[in-house]
Amino acid sequence: MERLITGPPVEYDVKAQERVKKAYAELVALGKDAFPLLIEHLNDKEYSLSFSTAIWRSFTVGEACFMIINDQIDIIGMTYKGRIGKDGKDHTYVGYFEQFCSGAWFTKDGIERWWKENQDKSLREMQIQVLQWKIENEKKIGFPKAKDKENYLHPLVAKLRELESQ
Repeated sequence: MERLITGPPVEYDVKAQERVKKAYAELVALGKDAFPLLIEHLNDKEYSLSFSTAIWRSFTVGEACFMIINDQIDIIGMTYKGRIGKDGKDHTYVGYFEQFCSGAWFTKDGIERWWKENQDKSLREMQIQVLQWKIENEKKIGFPKAKDKENYLHPLVAKLRELESQ
């Protein structure tokens, strides 16, 4: 029987986590200037940090590097795990980078390809591009009820308008 994870891993070190969180914040503060370094370390399998998502989970250095990139360009993030589309079928959330990474959360090759295509854009331009992609993706899934459009599409459109007006 698999063990239910109810707290941090046994090896969790509060002081070490504080150092990691500080370094994480410093890399975020660098914005897209940190992306080449982060991409370089996407395959690093060493332990980095643990935190609770739906459960406590430990992340590798590579996963943390990806999260720093993803969280800066996908500023709305995952708004649902799954929802019903206009076709009446279940549709699971698809992250922006999955289109570059053959359906995976991320791959180094896929992120390198994305970076090569987008490195000359500003962070704001990248954020706008992601929001436009998400809006189109949500429209393809469709909305069986007006409330679904309000819940899934309107926040994306509002954020896009806000960014475009800056």
